[in-house]
Amino acid sequence: MAIRHLAAVVYVAALAAACSGDHDKTFRLPPAPSEPSPPPTLLTPTVREIAIGETVSADILIAGPQCATSHERAVPCHYFAFTPSADGTVTATLTWDPVTTDTILLLRIENTQIEASGPPWSPLVGQVTVHAGQRYALQVGMAGTGDDSTPKPYVLTTSLR
Repeated sequence: MAIRHLAAVVYVAALAAACSGDHDKTFRLPPAPSEPSPPPTLLTPTVREIAIGETVSADILIAGPQCATSHERAVPCHYFAFTPSADGTVTATLTWDPVTTDTILLLRIENTQIEASGPPWSPLVGQVTVHAGQRYALQVGMAGTGDDSTPKPYVLTTSLR
């Protein structure tokens, strides 16, 4: 019984405290939220068509178009596509200097991602079975860097067997 009496006293005291004070204040709803800001504009990736056997020398920048890695975080990527003229296996080789660039790259062929798990980080080599006339996707991504202010050069080659 004493606990109920104490609870009632606390309740009445809290109610009295809430009702006391400046009676000239009018209850007002908080302002309506402003229009939500639009999502940031994402860079639309440009897909570069490459030929099997072509050597691609390029620089990747931290501010480039994004792709998602296997770790579910967005990273800058370059997008490529190729269409083999014959059935076989395409081998893609990505090389760069991880020490000079202070960067780790990744390679994705279709839905297969190739990442180095430790030194030596380069080269990355991936393969995919292909059919003549079918278009295939390839991406080069920046998995990590200690210096995001400079371009990171790399070389990508492909071959068909």
